[in-house]
Amino acid sequence: MIFFDTKKKKQPQKQLLQITMNFKIILIIFSIITILV
Repeated sequence: MIFFDTKKKKQPQKQLLQITMNFKIILIIFSIITILV
């Protein structure tokens, strides 16, 4: 309940977190490709 409340309030924060997560995923994929190649 409290978590949902803070999630509702901090929308820009959530967006920034999403970008960070996407960047981490891209970095991991790039690392895997580099290891394979």
